[in-house]
Amino acid sequence: MDFWNSTNGKYWSDAKENNWGVGDHCTNNWMGVECSDGQVVTIDIVDNNQTGELSESLGGLGALDRFNLRTGGIGGVLPASLVKLTNITYLTIYAHDIGGPLPASFDSFAKIKTLQFIGMPLNGEIPALHLPVVKTISIYENQLTGPIPSLDQVPKIEKLSLGGQHLQGTIPSLHNVPELNWLSLHDNQLTGPIPSLDQVPKLDVLLLTNCNNLEGTIPSLHNVPELTELFVGGNTLWGEIPTLDQVPKLNRLQLQSNNLEGTIPSLHKVPELYRFYLDDNNLSGEIPSLENNKKVSERSEASLFEDEHSRDEVREMATYIMATSTTKLTLFHPIRFVSFRFVSFGSLILVSLVFHKKCAQSRFARRSLNF
Repeated sequence: MDFWNSTNGKYWSDAKENNWGVGDHCTNNWMGVECSDGQVVTIDIVDNNQTGELSESLGGLGALDRFNLRTGGIGGVLPASLVKLTNITYLTIYAHDIGGPLPASFDSFAKIKTLQFIGMPLNGEIPALHLPVVKTISIYENQLTGPIPSLDQVPKIEKLSLGGQHLQGTIPSLHNVPELNWLSLHDNQLTGPIPSLDQVPKLDVLLLTNCNNLEGTIPSLHNVPELTELFVGGNTLWGEIPTLDQVPKLNRLQLQSNNLEGTIPSLHKVPELYRFYLDDNNLSGEIPSLENNKKVSERSEASLFEDEHSRDEVREMATYIMATSTTKLTLFHPIRFVSFRFVSFGSLILVSLVFHKKCAQSRFARRSLNF
């Protein structure tokens, strides 16, 4: 009942029918509570108008396996007793008003597989990650600072999301996370190079865009055949775009607003590609053939050009361009912050120019994509 009292249970949305406070919590079907051998093993409460604060007594639920608390107005700080939940395997606190730091250590969460603190005014740094069986760490859209901890002690991790904060320093090595398939570190203040991807062959999504300051070259993609999304726009990367021949499942590519040079590589072996942004770079040469990119003619967006032409001049010069899917367009009129939108008309493609911003819209875009 401490949990119910501390979060103003009488005002919960389902207060009249959830059975909380009526009889025994295990035998009387309290909503969102599951028990085993007379002990609480699950608390699962979503969007239930909870307010107040989390009680320190939460740590006394030693058998708790799953704690899922999403969307509400709970404030205060995370209880220090949280680290006493040594049997927890799933811990999610999402979209509340809880501030203060994360636990000083996650070491007691030896059994945890999913660890999520999302969309709250949490501050301070992320503690060391010594979590031998964890598969998902989603700690994003908070106000955390400091470096990203080493990933050497999370060998089974599959998804790491730390975007939308104020993290600094470099991206740690990925050499000991062979199961990693999702890495999202966008909208932080990271510096240094993108680490080698050679040891993460299952990588599906790499999101490093916006407001970081990553530098160096884009690493080789030869050992990430499962890659579908590569977002590294809005950094200070240089060098040439690597070949895309080894990423046949790639469908979205964002490399805009860097210092990339050279030509656009062939798109022949990325038939799933339907959205790509390459504008605000120093690219030259011809646009590759889209003959093998059938989805481009169905629903694509592509931004390729950059320069200082005025909006009126650009609209007058190239608002509508008709071309077949096999036509190559030479970069003879570079345009800054412009997107091509392709709309199919049989064998023809209508290409319209759409201006877009860099960092200002990143938070909205991130929310809409549920990163």
